[in-house]
Parts: sequence; C-alpha cells; structure tokens
Amino acid sequence: MMPDKTLKQIDVLRHELKALRYILDNFHAGKLPPAVLPPREDFLSAQAREIYDIILKAPGREAAEARIAEIRLDDVDVASFLRLRGAARGPAQNRGGLNALAAKELHLLLDSAGALIVYQEEGTHWAGVLGFSSEERAREFVAASHLDAAETAAIDPADPAQVASLVNAVKQRAVRYLLLDLDWRSGECVQVEFEGNSFGASRERQFTPHQHQH
Repeated sequence: MMPDKTLKQIDVLRHELKALRYILDNFHAGKLPPAVLPPREDFLSAQAREIYDIILKAPGREAAEARIAEIRLDDVDVASFLRLRGAARGPAQNRGGLNALAAKELHLLLDSAGALIVYQEEGTHWAGVLGFSSEERAREFVAASHLDAAETAAIDPADPAQVASLVNAVKQRAVRYLLLDLDWRSGECVQVEFEGNSFGASRERQFTPHQHQH
C-alpha cells in the first residue's frame, strides 16, 4: 500500500497540475490578469513550480508548451498534462456567497501598478478585496470614492480555478473575504468569506459610510 504521505503528495500535485493547465490556457491569451495569478510559493510541489516558471517566462503559449514537452518530472505525465483542458467550469455552489455571485463576471479593481485594491475597515486587522457584479458598479464606486483605480479585471466566479487564483493572490496580504458591490455612500455590501481556496458563506454588511479605507 502506498504511504499516506505519498498519497497526499500525489493528490496535491494532481490539483496543482489542473491549476497550471488553466494558467497555461489563459495567461498568454490575456484572459488571466497577472494580479490574480497565485504566487509561485503557493505551489507546494517542485514539479508544479518548475512548470509555473516555464509558463510565466515563455513569450507565448506555444513556446511554453514546447518547453514543457522537453522536460522530465517525477510523477508527472507531461504528455497527458499538455492534452488536459483547463479546469472545467462548474455551476455556482448553492451557498450564500455564490448566490450573491450569480453574475457571469466578478469585476476587480486594480491600481496603477496592476495590484488588486483591497479595503479595510478602520480598527480592524483584516481586509477585504473589492469585487463588483458589473463593471458599471465598479466604475460607480471609483467615481464616488475618488479612488485612484487604473483599470478593472474580470474573473468568472463560477470557475473554481479562477476563484482559487484570486484567493491565493490576496491571502498573502491579510485579506480574508470579498466585499461584493460595496456602496461608497451607504456603506452597504455583501461580505463573502474565503473557505480554503473558494468562496464560502456570505452575509450582509453595513459599514459606517466613508469610514472604510483602502
């Protein structure tokens, strides 16, 4: 029987390869903004880190695939990896957070350096990443708050790989939840908790108007 530790390592690698295939399918096509890519250190296996480096350093998808095809990695069937399609879209989970995220796209705000903008209520340690159910709502927030947001980036809230990339990217910055459709004037929004690498339960929040800071 295979040791439990080995089973866990293989399971971790299997999930990491699915995430990497999604990155390979979308990064060079401009469908996956750098701001939502998981940091390299989030990949636990050396094999996944090597593939991650190849994808990000390659000038394009074809070059990345050609380089990956040349390498030999323990426990990785490179040919099968290159035949994989990215993580399949799944239906929104039947939970409060995902019910709130019924929109086809979740719009995120980026600063001039391309980093995700997060908001923190005064007197708290944790912050929330700002997300909006439409680009129009995102722009309304920017206009009302006079926030220096250079652009927006959209992800599919029903796609587990895209959500995992977002959560992994912001957890490094003490971000623990999503603030959905925050209204600058009223302070109303929906707070969606992170559970693992996905969205969890949600609840309505009422911030004191104008007392939230980025």
